[in-house]
Amino acid sequence: MKAKKGIVSAGHKVTAETAIEILNAGGNAYDAAIGALLASFVAEPCMSSAGGGGFLLAHTAKGKDLLFDFFCQTPKSKKPLNTLEFFPVELNFGDAKETFHIGAGSIAVPGSVAGIFDIHKNLCTIPLSTLAQPAIKLAKEGVPVDDFQHYDFVLLENIIRKDKQVAPSFFPDNSLISKGTPLAFPKMADYFEYLTKEGPDAFYQGEIAEKIVNISMEHGGFITKEDLKNYKTHIRTPHLFDYRGYTFLTNTLPSSGGYFMQYAFQGLSNSKMPSKNHGKEHLGLLYKTMKESSIKWKKEVLDPLANNNKRGCTTHFSILDMDGNAASISSTNGEGCGWSVPGTEVMLNNMLGESALFPNGFHSWTEDQRVSSLMTPTVVLNKEGKAVIVAGSGGAGRIPAVIMQSIHYMLDFGLPCNEAIDLPRIFLDKQKINIEPGFDVNHTFTIPGCDLTFFKEKDMYFGGVHSVTLFKGELGGAGDKRRSGILIKN
Repeated sequence: MKAKKGIVSAGHKVTAETAIEILNAGGNAYDAAIGALLASFVAEPCMSSAGGGGFLLAHTAKGKDLLFDFFCQTPKSKKPLNTLEFFPVELNFGDAKETFHIGAGSIAVPGSVAGIFDIHKNLCTIPLSTLAQPAIKLAKEGVPVDDFQHYDFVLLENIIRKDKQVAPSFFPDNSLISKGTPLAFPKMADYFEYLTKEGPDAFYQGEIAEKIVNISMEHGGFITKEDLKNYKTHIRTPHLFDYRGYTFLTNTLPSSGGYFMQYAFQGLSNSKMPSKNHGKEHLGLLYKTMKESSIKWKKEVLDPLANNNKRGCTTHFSILDMDGNAASISSTNGEGCGWSVPGTEVMLNNMLGESALFPNGFHSWTEDQRVSSLMTPTVVLNKEGKAVIVAGSGGAGRIPAVIMQSIHYMLDFGLPCNEAIDLPRIFLDKQKINIEPGFDVNHTFTIPGCDLTFFKEKDMYFGGVHSVTLFKGELGGAGDKRRSGILIKN
Protein backbone atom coordinates (compact mmCIF):
# COMPACT_ATOMS: atom_id res chain seq x y z
CA MET A 1 0.00 0.00 0.00
CA LYS A 2 1.14 3.55 -0.75
CA ALA A 3 2.09 5.67 2.26
CA LYS A 4 -0.61 8.14 3.27
CA LYS A 5 0.54 11.62 4.20
CA GLY A 6 -0.70 12.82 7.56
CA ILE A 7 0.02 14.45 10.89
CA VAL A 8 -0.35 13.36 14.51
CA SER A 9 -0.38 15.22 17.81
CA ALA A 10 -0.26 13.12 20.98
CA GLY A 11 0.82 13.02 24.60
CA HIS A 12 3.63 10.52 24.09
CA LYS A 13 6.29 10.16 21.41
CA VAL A 14 5.69 6.42 21.05
CA THR A 15 1.94 6.89 20.61
CA ALA A 16 2.52 9.43 17.84
CA GLU A 17 5.26 7.37 16.17
CA THR A 18 2.95 4.36 16.06
CA ALA A 19 0.29 6.38 14.26
CA ILE A 20 2.84 7.66 11.73
CA GLU A 21 4.16 4.13 11.19
CA ILE A 22 0.66 3.01 10.23
CA LEU A 23 0.12 6.01 7.93
CA ASN A 24 3.44 5.17 6.26
CA ALA A 25 2.13 1.63 5.71
CA GLY A 26 -0.85 3.04 3.79
CA GLY A 27 -3.40 3.13 6.60
CA ASN A 28 -5.90 5.93 7.00
CA ALA A 29 -6.36 8.19 10.04
CA TYR A 30 -8.56 5.59 11.75
CA ASP A 31 -6.10 2.75 11.22
CA ALA A 32 -3.52 5.07 12.77
CA ALA A 33 -5.88 5.92 15.63
CA ILE A 34 -6.45 2.27 16.53
CA GLY A 35 -2.74 1.48 16.42
CA ALA A 36 -1.97 4.55 18.52
CA LEU A 37 -4.68 3.72 21.06
CA LEU A 38 -3.27 0.23 21.55
CA ALA A 39 0.22 1.71 21.86
CA SER A 40 -1.02 4.18 24.48
CA PHE A 41 -2.05 1.24 26.68
CA VAL A 42 1.67 0.39 26.83
CA ALA A 43 3.36 3.80 26.67
CA GLU A 44 0.85 5.67 28.86
CA PRO A 45 -0.35 2.82 31.10
CA CYS A 46 -1.88 4.94 33.87
CA MET A 47 -3.60 7.28 31.40
CA SER A 48 -5.10 4.76 29.00
CA SER A 49 -6.06 1.09 29.28
CA ALA A 50 -8.00 -1.72 27.68
CA GLY A 51 -9.75 -1.75 31.06
CA GLY A 52 -10.99 1.83 30.65
CA GLY A 53 -12.98 3.74 28.04
CA GLY A 54 -13.08 6.71 25.72
CA PHE A 55 -14.42 8.42 22.62
CA LEU A 56 -13.50 8.77 18.95
CA LEU A 57 -14.88 11.67 16.94
CA ALA A 58 -14.53 10.95 13.22
CA HIS A 59 -15.03 13.20 10.21
CA THR A 60 -14.38 11.07 7.15
CA ALA A 61 -13.09 12.11 3.75
CA LYS A 62 -16.58 11.37 2.41
CA GLY A 63 -18.13 13.84 4.84
CA LYS A 64 -19.52 11.36 7.35
CA ASP A 65 -19.53 12.46 11.00
CA LEU A 66 -19.54 9.82 13.74
CA LEU A 67 -19.02 9.82 17.50
CA PHE A 68 -17.95 6.44 18.87
CA ASP A 69 -18.83 6.37 22.57
CA PHE A 70 -16.93 3.50 24.16
CA PHE A 71 -16.90 5.02 27.61
CA CYS A 72 -17.66 2.97 30.72
CA GLN A 73 -21.12 1.72 31.69
CA THR A 74 -22.65 1.43 35.15
CA PRO A 75 -23.45 -2.14 36.30
CA LYS A 76 -26.96 -3.56 36.04
CA SER A 77 -27.44 -3.94 39.79
CA LYS A 78 -26.18 -2.56 43.09
CA LYS A 79 -25.04 -4.19 46.31
CA PRO A 80 -25.16 -3.19 49.98
CA LEU A 81 -22.45 -0.64 50.67
CA ASN A 82 -21.02 -2.65 53.55
CA THR A 83 -20.11 -5.45 51.12
CA LEU A 84 -17.97 -3.26 48.84
CA GLU A 85 -14.25 -2.74 48.55
CA PHE A 86 -14.34 1.03 48.07
CA PHE A 87 -11.92 3.33 49.84
CA PRO A 88 -10.18 6.69 49.45
CA VAL A 89 -6.62 7.30 48.32
CA GLU A 90 -5.07 10.75 48.59
CA LEU A 91 -2.84 12.01 45.78
CA ASN A 92 -0.38 14.84 46.37
CA PHE A 93 -0.15 17.24 43.41
CA GLY A 94 2.18 19.62 45.21
CA ASP A 95 -0.04 22.70 45.25
CA ALA A 96 -3.07 20.62 46.22
CA LYS A 97 -4.08 17.25 47.57
CA GLU A 98 -7.01 15.35 46.09
CA THR A 99 -8.85 12.23 47.13
CA PHE A 100 -9.99 9.50 44.76
CA HIS A 101 -11.79 6.24 45.52
CA ILE A 102 -10.54 2.88 44.35
CA GLY A 103 -11.10 -0.83 44.98
CA ALA A 104 -13.21 -3.47 43.26
CA GLY A 105 -16.32 -1.45 44.07
CA SER A 106 -15.07 1.41 41.88
CA ILE A 107 -14.89 -0.62 38.64
CA ALA A 108 -17.38 0.29 35.90
CA VAL A 109 -17.92 -1.88 32.81
CA PRO A 110 -14.92 -1.20 30.51
CA GLY A 111 -15.54 -0.05 26.93
CA SER A 112 -12.14 0.28 25.25
CA VAL A 113 -12.03 -3.20 23.73
CA ALA A 114 -15.52 -2.95 22.23
CA GLY A 115 -14.68 0.51 20.89
CA ILE A 116 -11.54 -0.73 19.15
CA PHE A 117 -13.39 -3.49 17.33
CA ASP A 118 -16.34 -1.29 16.36
CA ILE A 119 -14.16 1.54 15.07
CA HIS A 120 -12.13 -1.00 13.11
CA LYS A 121 -15.23 -2.57 11.61
CA ASN A 122 -16.64 0.76 10.45
CA LEU A 123 -13.64 2.86 9.44
CA CYS A 124 -10.40 0.93 9.09
CA THR A 125 -8.66 -0.61 6.07
CA ILE A 126 -5.85 -2.69 7.62
CA PRO A 127 -6.42 -5.95 9.57
CA LEU A 128 -6.60 -5.39 13.32
CA SER A 129 -3.95 -8.04 13.93
CA THR A 130 -1.57 -5.92 11.83
CA LEU A 131 -2.52 -2.67 13.56
CA ALA A 132 -1.79 -4.28 16.92
CA GLN A 133 1.74 -5.35 16.03
CA PRO A 134 3.49 -2.10 17.08
CA ALA A 135 1.78 -2.22 20.50
CA ILE A 136 2.62 -5.90 20.90
CA LYS A 137 6.27 -5.21 20.12
CA LEU A 138 6.33 -2.29 22.55
CA ALA A 139 4.75 -4.39 25.29
CA LYS A 140 7.36 -7.12 24.81
CA GLU A 141 10.40 -4.85 24.58
CA GLY A 142 9.26 -2.07 26.89
CA VAL A 143 8.92 1.70 26.51
CA PRO A 144 11.51 3.91 28.25
CA VAL A 145 9.81 5.87 31.02
CA ASP A 146 9.76 9.57 30.11
CA ASP A 147 9.55 12.50 32.53
CA PHE A 148 5.78 12.93 32.34
CA GLN A 149 4.99 9.25 32.79
CA HIS A 150 7.40 9.10 35.73
CA TYR A 151 5.58 12.06 37.29
CA ASP A 152 2.27 10.26 36.75
CA PHE A 153 3.62 7.09 38.38
CA VAL A 154 4.75 9.12 41.40
CA LEU A 155 1.26 10.61 41.74
CA LEU A 156 -0.42 7.22 41.49
CA GLU A 157 2.13 5.20 43.47
CA ASN A 158 -0.28 4.30 46.28
CA ILE A 159 -2.80 2.96 43.77
CA ILE A 160 -0.32 1.08 41.60
CA ARG A 161 1.23 -0.62 44.63
CA LYS A 162 -2.15 -2.12 45.54
CA ASP A 163 -2.27 -3.89 42.16
CA LYS A 164 -0.30 -7.07 42.81
CA GLN A 165 -0.39 -8.04 39.12
CA VAL A 166 1.51 -5.02 37.79
CA ALA A 167 3.22 -3.50 40.84
CA PRO A 168 6.42 -5.57 40.34
CA SER A 169 6.86 -4.03 36.87
CA PHE A 170 6.47 -0.47 38.17
CA PHE A 171 8.46 -1.09 41.36
CA PRO A 172 11.38 -3.44 40.66
CA ASP A 173 13.23 -4.10 43.92
CA ASN A 174 10.35 -2.24 45.60
CA SER A 175 11.53 1.11 44.18
CA LEU A 176 9.79 3.09 41.45
CA ILE A 177 11.18 2.36 38.00
CA SER A 178 13.65 5.07 37.03
CA LYS A 179 13.36 7.50 34.13
CA GLY A 180 14.70 6.07 30.90
CA THR A 181 14.24 2.45 31.97
CA PRO A 182 12.06 0.38 29.60
CA LEU A 183 8.73 -0.60 31.16
CA ALA A 184 7.48 -3.83 29.56
CA PHE A 185 4.21 -5.74 29.80
CA PRO A 186 4.88 -9.20 28.29
CA LYS A 187 1.57 -10.65 29.44
CA MET A 188 -0.26 -7.74 27.84
CA ALA A 189 1.57 -8.49 24.58
CA ASP A 190 0.38 -12.09 24.67
CA TYR A 191 -3.15 -10.98 25.46
CA PHE A 192 -3.24 -8.52 22.55
CA GLU A 193 -2.14 -11.33 20.22
CA TYR A 194 -4.99 -13.48 21.52
CA LEU A 195 -7.56 -10.67 21.53
CA THR A 196 -6.98 -9.57 17.95
CA LYS A 197 -7.38 -13.15 16.73
CA GLU A 198 -10.42 -14.09 18.83
CA GLY A 199 -12.40 -10.83 18.75
CA PRO A 200 -14.16 -8.83 21.49
CA ASP A 201 -15.70 -11.93 23.07
CA ALA A 202 -12.17 -12.68 24.28
CA PHE A 203 -12.71 -9.81 26.72
CA TYR A 204 -16.45 -9.66 27.33
CA GLN A 205 -17.09 -13.40 27.56
CA GLY A 206 -15.10 -16.50 28.43
CA GLU A 207 -12.04 -16.74 30.65
CA ILE A 208 -11.16 -13.03 30.82
CA ALA A 209 -14.73 -12.06 31.67
CA GLU A 210 -14.74 -14.69 34.41
CA LYS A 211 -11.57 -13.22 35.89
CA ILE A 212 -13.10 -9.73 35.96
CA VAL A 213 -16.28 -11.07 37.53
CA ASN A 214 -14.27 -13.02 40.11
CA ILE A 215 -12.53 -9.82 41.21
CA SER A 216 -15.93 -8.26 41.80
CA MET A 217 -17.53 -11.27 43.45
CA GLU A 218 -14.61 -12.08 45.74
CA HIS A 219 -13.45 -8.57 46.59
CA GLY A 220 -16.58 -6.43 46.82
CA GLY A 221 -17.44 -5.15 43.35
CA PHE A 222 -20.49 -4.94 41.10
CA ILE A 223 -19.48 -6.41 37.72
CA THR A 224 -21.35 -9.53 36.55
CA LYS A 225 -21.16 -11.69 33.44
CA GLU A 226 -24.31 -9.99 32.15
CA ASP A 227 -22.73 -6.56 32.53
CA LEU A 228 -19.79 -7.57 30.36
CA LYS A 229 -21.76 -9.60 27.83
CA ASN A 230 -24.21 -6.76 27.17
CA TYR A 231 -21.72 -3.91 26.79
CA LYS A 232 -22.13 -2.08 23.45
CA THR A 233 -20.36 0.82 21.77
CA HIS A 234 -22.79 3.65 21.05
CA ILE A 235 -22.30 5.27 17.64
CA ARG A 236 -23.84 8.72 17.96
CA THR A 237 -24.32 11.83 15.86
CA PRO A 238 -21.84 14.44 17.13
CA HIS A 239 -23.05 17.66 18.73
CA LEU A 240 -22.84 20.46 16.14
CA PHE A 241 -22.70 24.24 16.42
CA ASP A 242 -21.42 27.11 14.28
CA TYR A 243 -18.96 29.89 15.05
CA ARG A 244 -17.76 32.61 12.67
CA GLY A 245 -18.38 30.49 9.57
CA TYR A 246 -16.92 27.29 11.03
CA THR A 247 -18.84 24.19 12.10
CA PHE A 248 -17.80 22.45 15.30
CA LEU A 249 -18.30 18.71 15.78
CA THR A 250 -17.86 17.52 19.35
CA ASN A 251 -19.02 15.12 22.04
CA THR A 252 -22.72 14.85 22.76
CA LEU A 253 -25.04 13.81 25.58
CA PRO A 254 -24.81 12.13 28.00
CA SER A 255 -21.39 13.81 27.95
CA SER A 256 -21.57 17.56 28.43
CA GLY A 257 -18.30 19.24 27.48
CA GLY A 258 -19.37 20.11 23.94
CA TYR A 259 -22.25 22.17 25.26
CA PHE A 260 -19.96 24.31 27.42
CA MET A 261 -17.86 24.99 24.32
CA GLN A 262 -20.97 25.98 22.37
CA TYR A 263 -22.10 28.43 25.05
CA ALA A 264 -18.60 29.88 25.36
CA PHE A 265 -18.25 30.47 21.63
CA GLN A 266 -21.75 31.95 21.52
CA GLY A 267 -20.59 34.42 24.16
CA LEU A 268 -17.43 35.23 22.23
CA SER A 269 -19.41 35.78 19.02
CA ASN A 270 -21.28 38.61 20.75
CA SER A 271 -18.11 40.19 22.15
CA LYS A 272 -15.59 42.63 20.75
CA MET A 273 -12.17 41.05 20.48
CA PRO A 274 -9.42 42.95 22.32
CA SER A 275 -6.43 44.05 20.27
CA LYS A 276 -4.02 42.12 22.49
CA ASN A 277 -4.53 38.37 22.95
CA HIS A 278 -3.11 38.01 26.45
CA GLY A 279 -3.62 41.40 28.00
CA LYS A 280 -5.85 42.63 30.81
CA GLU A 281 -8.87 43.13 28.55
CA HIS A 282 -8.56 39.65 27.10
CA LEU A 283 -8.27 38.03 30.53
CA GLY A 284 -11.43 39.89 31.52
CA LEU A 285 -13.20 38.67 28.38
CA LEU A 286 -12.22 35.05 29.07
CA TYR A 287 -13.47 35.38 32.66
CA LYS A 288 -16.79 36.89 31.54
CA THR A 289 -17.22 34.20 28.87
CA MET A 290 -16.52 31.35 31.27
CA LYS A 291 -18.74 32.77 34.00
CA GLU A 292 -21.75 33.27 31.74
CA SER A 293 -21.21 29.96 29.94
CA SER A 294 -20.89 28.06 33.22
CA ILE A 295 -24.19 29.46 34.50
CA LYS A 296 -26.02 28.47 31.32
CA TRP A 297 -24.22 25.11 31.16
CA LYS A 298 -25.19 24.22 34.71
CA LYS A 299 -28.78 25.28 34.25
CA GLU A 300 -29.38 23.63 30.87
CA VAL A 301 -27.03 20.62 30.84
CA LEU A 302 -25.13 19.78 34.00
CA ASP A 303 -28.11 19.18 36.26
CA PRO A 304 -28.18 16.36 37.18
CA LEU A 305 -24.61 16.07 35.85
CA ALA A 306 -21.70 17.79 37.60
CA ASN A 307 -18.50 19.65 36.87
CA ASN A 308 -15.29 19.02 38.76
CA ASN A 309 -11.78 20.46 38.84
CA LYS A 310 -9.64 17.37 39.42
CA ARG A 311 -6.59 16.95 37.21
CA GLY A 312 -7.66 13.61 35.84
CA CYS A 313 -5.66 10.90 34.06
CA THR A 314 -6.74 11.15 30.44
CA THR A 315 -4.76 11.04 27.22
CA HIS A 316 -5.72 12.42 23.83
CA PHE A 317 -4.39 12.35 20.30
CA SER A 318 -5.46 14.01 17.07
CA ILE A 319 -4.82 12.71 13.55
CA LEU A 320 -5.42 14.13 10.06
CA ASP A 321 -4.56 12.43 6.78
CA MET A 322 -4.34 14.24 3.45
CA ASP A 323 -7.43 12.46 2.15
CA GLY A 324 -9.40 14.51 4.69
CA ASN A 325 -10.02 11.87 7.35
CA ALA A 326 -9.94 13.38 10.85
CA ALA A 327 -9.71 11.41 14.09
CA SER A 328 -9.97 12.97 17.54
CA ILE A 329 -9.67 10.32 20.25
CA SER A 330 -9.69 10.64 24.05
CA SER A 331 -9.05 7.72 26.39
CA THR A 332 -8.92 7.28 30.16
CA ASN A 333 -8.63 4.72 32.92
CA GLY A 334 -9.42 7.18 35.68
CA GLU A 335 -6.70 6.66 38.26
CA GLY A 336 -6.96 2.86 38.14
CA CYS A 337 -8.66 0.85 40.88
CA GLY A 338 -5.81 -1.26 42.25
CA TRP A 339 -6.81 -4.33 40.23
CA SER A 340 -5.67 -5.80 36.91
CA VAL A 341 -7.12 -8.72 35.00
CA PRO A 342 -4.96 -11.68 36.09
CA GLY A 343 -2.61 -12.91 33.39
CA THR A 344 -3.06 -9.88 31.12
CA GLU A 345 -1.55 -6.83 32.90
CA VAL A 346 -4.69 -4.92 31.82
CA MET A 347 -5.40 -2.40 34.58
CA LEU A 348 -9.07 -1.81 35.38
CA ASN A 349 -10.75 1.59 35.80
CA ASN A 350 -12.15 3.32 38.89
CA MET A 351 -14.94 5.28 37.18
CA LEU A 352 -17.44 4.52 39.95
CA GLY A 353 -14.96 6.17 42.32
CA GLU A 354 -14.84 9.47 40.40
CA SER A 355 -16.81 12.07 42.36
CA ALA A 356 -16.93 14.31 39.28
CA LEU A 357 -19.16 11.83 37.49
CA PHE A 358 -21.78 11.38 40.21
CA PRO A 359 -23.21 14.72 41.42
CA ASN A 360 -25.46 13.18 44.04
CA GLY A 361 -22.66 11.23 45.72
CA PHE A 362 -20.95 7.89 45.31
CA HIS A 363 -23.28 4.96 44.61
CA SER A 364 -26.03 7.34 43.45
CA TRP A 365 -25.61 6.14 39.87
CA THR A 366 -28.48 4.76 37.83
CA GLU A 367 -28.02 1.13 36.88
CA ASP A 368 -27.05 0.14 33.32
CA GLN A 369 -26.36 3.66 32.04
CA ARG A 370 -23.46 5.17 30.16
CA VAL A 371 -21.28 7.14 32.55
CA SER A 372 -21.17 10.84 31.65
CA SER A 373 -17.82 12.37 30.77
CA LEU A 374 -16.24 15.76 30.15
CA MET A 375 -13.88 14.41 27.50
CA THR A 376 -14.50 16.64 24.49
CA PRO A 377 -12.87 15.39 21.28
CA THR A 378 -13.45 18.09 18.67
CA VAL A 379 -13.22 18.61 14.91
CA VAL A 380 -13.72 22.02 13.27
CA LEU A 381 -14.90 22.21 9.63
CA ASN A 382 -14.57 25.10 7.20
CA LYS A 383 -17.35 26.35 4.90
CA GLU A 384 -16.49 23.62 2.39
CA GLY A 385 -17.03 20.95 5.04
CA LYS A 386 -13.33 20.06 5.31
CA ALA A 387 -11.63 19.41 8.64
CA VAL A 388 -9.27 22.28 9.47
CA ILE A 389 -8.76 21.72 13.23
CA VAL A 390 -8.71 18.47 15.20
CA ALA A 391 -8.28 18.88 18.95
CA GLY A 392 -8.82 17.40 22.38
CA SER A 393 -7.31 17.36 25.84
CA GLY A 394 -6.98 15.69 29.18
CA GLY A 395 -7.80 17.68 32.30
CA ALA A 396 -11.10 16.40 33.76
CA GLY A 397 -13.55 19.26 34.37
CA ARG A 398 -11.30 21.81 32.68
CA ILE A 399 -11.23 19.96 29.34
CA PRO A 400 -13.86 21.97 27.41
CA ALA A 401 -12.56 25.31 28.72
CA VAL A 402 -8.94 24.69 27.74
CA ILE A 403 -9.86 23.40 24.27
CA MET A 404 -12.10 26.42 23.78
CA GLN A 405 -9.29 28.84 24.64
CA SER A 406 -6.82 27.23 22.23
CA ILE A 407 -9.26 27.21 19.31
CA HIS A 408 -10.33 30.77 20.18
CA TYR A 409 -6.71 31.90 19.81
CA MET A 410 -6.55 30.24 16.38
CA LEU A 411 -9.84 31.47 14.94
CA ASP A 412 -10.19 34.91 16.54
CA PHE A 413 -6.54 36.03 16.49
CA GLY A 414 -5.37 34.08 13.43
CA LEU A 415 -2.55 32.41 15.33
CA PRO A 416 -0.91 29.20 14.13
CA CYS A 417 -1.71 26.17 16.23
CA ASN A 418 1.65 25.96 17.97
CA GLU A 419 1.40 29.55 19.22
CA ALA A 420 -2.23 29.13 20.24
CA ILE A 421 -1.49 26.00 22.26
CA ASP A 422 1.43 27.68 24.03
CA LEU A 423 -0.45 30.82 25.09
CA PRO A 424 -1.59 31.13 28.72
CA ARG A 425 -4.95 29.87 29.94
CA ILE A 426 -7.30 30.56 32.79
CA PHE A 427 -9.85 28.40 34.53
CA LEU A 428 -12.83 29.57 36.56
CA ASP A 429 -13.46 27.28 39.52
CA LYS A 430 -16.59 28.68 41.18
CA GLN A 431 -15.40 32.06 42.52
CA LYS A 432 -11.72 31.30 42.06
CA ILE A 433 -9.78 32.09 38.88
CA ASN A 434 -6.61 30.12 38.26
CA ILE A 435 -4.29 31.99 35.90
CA GLU A 436 -1.24 30.74 34.03
CA PRO A 437 1.82 32.97 33.69
CA GLY A 438 2.01 34.92 30.45
CA PHE A 439 -0.94 37.29 30.74
CA ASP A 440 0.15 40.92 30.71
CA VAL A 441 -1.10 41.58 34.24
CA ASN A 442 0.60 41.69 37.63
CA HIS A 443 -0.47 40.39 41.01
CA THR A 444 -2.24 43.66 41.80
CA PHE A 445 -4.80 42.85 39.08
CA THR A 446 -8.22 42.06 40.55
CA ILE A 447 -11.66 40.98 39.40
CA PRO A 448 -14.45 41.98 41.80
CA GLY A 449 -15.94 39.04 43.67
CA CYS A 450 -13.21 36.58 42.67
CA ASP A 451 -10.11 35.14 44.25
CA LEU A 452 -7.21 35.03 41.81
CA THR A 453 -4.47 32.41 41.93
CA PHE A 454 -1.43 33.09 39.75
CA PHE A 455 0.45 29.92 38.85
CA LYS A 456 4.22 30.27 38.76
CA GLU A 457 4.61 27.94 35.77
CA LYS A 458 2.49 26.46 33.02
CA ASP A 459 0.92 23.36 34.50
CA MET A 460 -0.83 20.12 33.55
CA TYR A 461 -3.74 21.49 35.59
CA PHE A 462 -4.58 23.51 32.47
CA GLY A 463 -4.88 20.39 30.34
CA GLY A 464 -2.87 19.17 27.39
CA VAL A 465 -4.44 20.28 24.11
CA HIS A 466 -3.01 18.08 21.37
CA SER A 467 -4.17 19.48 18.04
CA VAL A 468 -3.53 19.19 14.30
CA THR A 469 -4.63 21.59 11.56
CA LEU A 470 -5.01 21.80 7.80
CA PHE A 471 -5.26 25.38 6.57
CA LYS A 472 -4.63 26.31 2.91
CA GLY A 473 -3.34 22.83 2.16
CA GLU A 474 -0.65 23.01 4.86
CA LEU A 475 -0.56 20.52 7.72
CA GLY A 476 0.24 22.03 11.11
CA GLY A 477 -0.40 21.47 14.76
CA ALA A 478 1.15 21.17 18.19
CA GLY A 479 1.57 18.82 21.09
CA ASP A 480 0.94 20.57 24.40
CA LYS A 481 4.13 20.66 26.48
CA ARG A 482 2.03 20.89 29.64
CA ARG A 483 1.40 17.18 29.17
CA SER A 484 4.49 16.07 27.27
CA GLY A 485 2.86 16.63 23.89
CA ILE A 486 4.54 15.90 20.58
CA LEU A 487 3.74 16.59 16.91
CA ILE A 488 4.92 14.31 14.10
CA LYS A 489 4.12 14.31 10.38
CA ASN A 490 5.38 12.14 7.54
